[in-house]
Amino acid sequence: MARHLIDYRLRTVRVGVRATWLVVAGLCIYLVFASDRAVDRPVFTGILVVAAGGAAIIALLPWQRLLESRLGLPALYAWSVLDIVLITFLIEATGGAGSVAFVMYALTTVFFSASYPREAQIGLLLFTFASFMIGSILGDWEIAAAGMVLRFTVLVAVTYIVSFLSSELMGQNEELEHEAGEHLRTAALLSEVQRLARLGSWTWSPASSRFTSSEELNEIFGVPPEAVPRSPTFLIDHAHPEDRALLTETIRRAEQEGSSFILEHRIVRADGPTRILQAQGRVETSNGERIVIGTALDITERKRAEENDAKLRELENKRNQALQINDNLVQGLTVAKYALEMGRLDLAEQAVTSTLEAARSIVGELLSEAPIADGGLIRSEAALVSRDEAEAAG
Repeated sequence: MARHLIDYRLRTVRVGVRATWLVVAGLCIYLVFASDRAVDRPVFTGILVVAAGGAAIIALLPWQRLLESRLGLPALYAWSVLDIVLITFLIEATGGAGSVAFVMYALTTVFFSASYPREAQIGLLLFTFASFMIGSILGDWEIAAAGMVLRFTVLVAVTYIVSFLSSELMGQNEELEHEAGEHLRTAALLSEVQRLARLGSWTWSPASSRFTSSEELNEIFGVPPEAVPRSPTFLIDHAHPEDRALLTETIRRAEQEGSSFILEHRIVRADGPTRILQAQGRVETSNGERIVIGTALDITERKRAEENDAKLRELENKRNQALQINDNLVQGLTVAKYALEMGRLDLAEQAVTSTLEAARSIVGELLSEAPIADGGLIRSEAALVSRDEAEAAG
C-alpha cells in the first residue's frame, strides 16, 4: 500500500475511534432521558457495552503494522460490519422502523466511503441495506416502501458525495507525495552534482538579510556542519585579503544595479589552505524582493593543472631551443674550427656562413614568440675586441 494511503487511513482510524466514543457518550445520555416505552434497556445497554469494548480494542490495535501488511483492509471491513450490525440492533432496541437511530447508518456510510476502495463501498452499502431488511423482517417493523426508498436514497447520495470528495483528496495527496518525492530526488541529484563538480551555491536577500548556502559551498569553505553561515559576510570574511575588496565591490554593485557578475578570486578556508574560486551571480526579483543568487566553483586544481601545463610547455620550448642551438650553431662552429685547423679556409667560411644563417633563423623564431620593437637588437655601443684577440684573429 502506498505511503500516502497508509497515512490517510491511519488518520481515518483515529477519527473513527473518536467518533465511536462520542456516539457511545451520546447514547449514554440518550438512555438517561429516554422513556422505558421508547427503549429496550437491556438490549440497549448490551449494545453500549459491546460498542465501548469494541472501540477500546480498535484503539489498541497496531494499525500502522496492519495497514502495511495485508491485514489492514480486512480489519477495517470487519470494524464497519460490526458497526452496521450494532446499529441494526440499536434500531430494534429503540422502536424499529420509526427509530431515529437509523441516521447512525450515515456515520458508517461516511466512514467507509471516505476510507475504502470503491468495491468495498458498494459491498458495505448493500450489507447495510440487507441488515436493515433482515432486521425489519425479524423485528416485524412496519415501514412504508416510499420511506425505505427515501432513506436509502440518502445513504447512496452520502456514499457518492463522500467517496468523490475523498478520492479527490487522496488524488491530491498522491500528487503532492509524487511532487515531494521528485523534489527530494532533484535535491539529492543537485547535491551530488555539486559535490562532484565542486560547485557550491548561495542566495542572499538584502531586504530580509536572509542568507542560505548549500552543503557543498560550506564544504568548499571548510565550514563544519554545525556552523552554518547566516550572513553574506561569510563570503567576504573567507576571501583572501588581497581579493576581499574586489569581491565586496562586485557583489555590492550587482545588488544595487541588478546585474550579473563573474570573477575569479581566492579564499582562505576555515582550516587554513588557500583555494581559487570562480564566482558567478545574478540578481532576481521575487514578490517584489530582490534576491542575489550566486555560485562558487572550486577551480584550484584546474588552475594548478594550467600552471603545470604552462611550465611543461616552457621547458619543452627551452629544450627545443637548446637542441636547435646545438644542432645548428655549436656543430656549425665546430666544423669551422676543424676546417681552420686543416687550413681549409673555404670550408671554414662556408661553415661560418651556414651557421650565421641558422642563427638568424633561430633568432627569428624566438622573436616571433616574443616580438621585439624595431631596433631592439641594435647594440648601444660597439663591441670591443682586445689586442690579444685581434692578434689571435690576424
